[in-house]
Amino acid sequence: MYQKYFDKFNEIAKISTASNSVSRAAFSSEDYELRKYIIKLLKKNNLEVFVDEIGNIFGCTAQNKTKKTIMLGTHIDTGSEDGKYSGIVGVLAGLAAIEFLTKKKVGENIVLAVFVGKEYFKDNDFVGARFFAGDNAMLEVVDTNEDYAKFLSCEKIMLKNNFFQEIDYFLEVIMEDGNNLILANKQIGIVNYLTSATICSVFIEGETSSSANIGVEKRHDALVSAALVINEINDIALARCEDGVLATVTNINVLPGAYNKVPARVELSLEVRGKNNEDIVTCLQEIKDAISSVTEVQDVTISLKVKTAETIVAMSAELNDKIIHSCQECKLSIENLGYAFDQLGLIIGKAKAVAVIVLPNKGGITHNKAEKLELQDFNNGVAVLEHLISHKILQS
Repeated sequence: MYQKYFDKFNEIAKISTASNSVSRAAFSSEDYELRKYIIKLLKKNNLEVFVDEIGNIFGCTAQNKTKKTIMLGTHIDTGSEDGKYSGIVGVLAGLAAIEFLTKKKVGENIVLAVFVGKEYFKDNDFVGARFFAGDNAMLEVVDTNEDYAKFLSCEKIMLKNNFFQEIDYFLEVIMEDGNNLILANKQIGIVNYLTSATICSVFIEGETSSSANIGVEKRHDALVSAALVINEINDIALARCEDGVLATVTNINVLPGAYNKVPARVELSLEVRGKNNEDIVTCLQEIKDAISSVTEVQDVTISLKVKTAETIVAMSAELNDKIIHSCQECKLSIENLGYAFDQLGLIIGKAKAVAVIVLPNKGGITHNKAEKLELQDFNNGVAVLEHLISHKILQS
C-alpha cells in the first residue's frame, strides 16, 4: 500500500559515509543532504516547513486552533555503521500517513518533527529535542560546528518561544531493538516506560615509565587495571541481564599512548541502562565496589563520575489505550513490551501525552546493518497512525 515510501529506505541509505551500512553523523554533509531531501518530501505533501534556531525541521498541516495538535517525532542522523531503518522509519511512516490524511481532507493539526542530533554529538544526545524542550544550552553545543550555519539556511526560522505552545499528543514510530514481537507473533508493540542510559566515565590513574626497562611486576599499568575493570563490569552485567539491566563499556582512551611507555591514564566510557532508577543505582554501586577491589590489588587510583542520568518517563496510559483500540479496529495484534530505550519521548516535555508505536524487527537488532523491516509491518504502522487521526480517536 505504501510501497513508494518503503522504497525510499534504500534510496536514503545511500546518503552515508559507509558503503555497506549507514553512517550519517549529525551536522555532517550527509545529514545536510538528507535534510534537503526530507524538506522536499514535506513540501510535496503540502506541508509548511519551518526550521528552528538549532536546526530542527517541522512540517505542518494548516493549523486550526479548535483542533488538538498531534506531533509525529523522529530523527534522521545515525551512529556509526547503523542500519537503514532506525530513526528514518518515523519520517517515512509519518509522511505516508499525512499523504493519506491530506487526500481524505481530515483537517487535523499534524506536525512532523525531525529533530537534529539525536545520536551522540559532542558528548550530548537528543540535542535538538533537548533544545525544543527548553534547554537553550544546546545552542552552545552546536554553535561551534562549522556546518551549523547552513543547517539554518534550509527554510525560514520560527522562534521557539512562539512555536507549538501546546502539543496534545507526541507519537514516535520505531523499530523494536530486539525480537520480542517476532517471538510473540504480534504485529504492533506499545510500551509503558521509556528509559535512557546513565552515562559515566571511569578514570584509572597509574604511573608511566619505560616499557623497556621496568619489570611487569613493578609497574602501575593503568591499561592492565582497565582490562580488569572491564571484565568486572561485564560480569556484573551478565549477572543482572535477566533483570533488564545493561552495562556496556563503549570507548577507551589511553595516555600517553606512545611507544616505549607504560600506560599512565585510561578513561573508560560506560553506559548503564535499566527498567527503573533503583536497578541503575544498584548496578552502579556494584560497579563501584568492584572498582575498589581492583584498586587494592593493582595499586592504582580509580574513580567513577556520572556525566548524565535520565529520568525514566511513563507513557500515557490513555494514549496507549487509544492505540490498542485502533489496532483492534484495524485487526492488528498488539503486545505491551513494557519499556524501550533511548527514544525522543524521553525529552519532549511540551506534550501532554506521549507514546511509541513499535514495529517488528526481523533482524532482531537495531543500529546494525542486520536490522530488517518488512513492507507489511511498515504498512501496519502507518495504518495505526491513520486510524488514530482519521477516526477522530485522538480528538475524543
